[in-house]
Amino acid sequence: MDCGLAQMASRLGVLGGAGQSHHLVAIASGWALGGMVGRNAVRHESGALVSLVLKRFRSLGAAFACMWLSEMITGLGSLLLQFALGVWIYQKTGSVEDFSFALLTGTLPAFLLLPIAGACADLLDRRKVLIACDFLLLLLIGVLSFMIWLDALLVPAAMAMNGLVALIHLFRRPSYQVALSRLLPVNQLSQANGLRTLSDGLVQLAGPMLAGALMFQFGLTGILPLETLLIAAAVLLVLRAMRGATEPAAAGNTVGRLWRHSRSSLSKTMAYLNGQRAMFGLLIYMLLQVALITLVSSMLTPLVLARHGSDTLGMVMGCGAFGAIGGAIAVTISNPKRRLMRWIILSDLLLAVAVAMAGFVEKPLLWALAAMAAMACGSVSNSCTLSLWMRKTPLDWRGSLFSLLASINLAAVSAMLLAGGVLVERVLAPAMMPGGGLADLLGGWLGIGQGRGVALLFVLCGIGSLAISVFALLGTNLAQLDDMVEDAPIGLSESVA
Repeated sequence: MDCGLAQMASRLGVLGGAGQSHHLVAIASGWALGGMVGRNAVRHESGALVSLVLKRFRSLGAAFACMWLSEMITGLGSLLLQFALGVWIYQKTGSVEDFSFALLTGTLPAFLLLPIAGACADLLDRRKVLIACDFLLLLLIGVLSFMIWLDALLVPAAMAMNGLVALIHLFRRPSYQVALSRLLPVNQLSQANGLRTLSDGLVQLAGPMLAGALMFQFGLTGILPLETLLIAAAVLLVLRAMRGATEPAAAGNTVGRLWRHSRSSLSKTMAYLNGQRAMFGLLIYMLLQVALITLVSSMLTPLVLARHGSDTLGMVMGCGAFGAIGGAIAVTISNPKRRLMRWIILSDLLLAVAVAMAGFVEKPLLWALAAMAAMACGSVSNSCTLSLWMRKTPLDWRGSLFSLLASINLAAVSAMLLAGGVLVERVLAPAMMPGGGLADLLGGWLGIGQGRGVALLFVLCGIGSLAISVFALLGTNLAQLDDMVEDAPIGLSESVA
């Protein structure tokens, strides 16, 4: 099976340039061997792999390092708070539908504000945008702490808080992405995005396990002091990373200029996508894959909590983060510069298989393994997708492009989340209970009872994602996108912005 995958990858051209991948193979072989020889091999190759990643990291400069750490810390803080609020809401209501509504509370404001977020990333001092978002998070933490102290926190308020955390994080992201793309030349973007995905994996690893442990021991109040320290540290790192930077500043009426830029950049982006049909195809492909995978990712919490506690959920999500880290390391050390679309399609094929398999199993260990495989493939796909958009789109309105992409994805994901929550709560879950309409037909494969309706959703989404990937590979010319669209002319910025 491994040989077959390697041959398939070779035909797709995704292994070209991955000259250091033998470290990952040796580590996996060491684990398989076991015993003293296996452990020594793992220690030796792990040390070599860490040294290689650190070397790549140092080559990107101190400003990048501070910006990278700032985003990782902010992401960890946001995840801690969203995880804790999501678990608190589900424990209070026990409803998958209510849990889905909680995830959607920030959707409409985010959809309306993302174009403004993109304009801010293009026109304003990004340092101020990033720091303002961090201070808003600190204010939100203060309000939440006060409500808990008064014992006045109710489910609707927790949903609103959860939505605001997501909204602030989404508003912050375009400024960070544009800053990242201006820091480095084109030939280092895949490497930088690999490290960005690595930071996301580290956050996904530490966040759920830490939040699960704190929720288990102290409840929601155990999250808030750590949250405050994390966001304060992120502010200091942004100031250090962007010290002395020359930032854009909107002249004249700032509000009016932001509004005009939002409108003009939207028309430019749509004209660009209309002229570059391959990039429009990438947008549609990305939209379909993100909608399906985000749906099952959001349903992981009900799937696990149906029969286990928040500590088990933290363990499963943490193991998934190990996979994300592995995928990010693979991108970082190989730094793919060519055939990025083929990396994306192959990764999504394997991710779809892992998602479908998660629906067929019921043991936490098997969920953890499926999550690990899915997150590893997702890291590779995500890093390469972002690198393609950075390489192919003009710098002047790149922030607006990122915000438009986020808006489109958000609309699709929101529709899928809403439909998915209702579908599970009212159709799939009852159908997979004893005596339900699908219990006899699918019960032998998926089991019956609590959580099996969510499991059926995983299987359906996995099959759908697999079909989309196969069609993109065999039924279109999307795999040749790298050669079909020229790179945008990009000069390395003299400032950290």
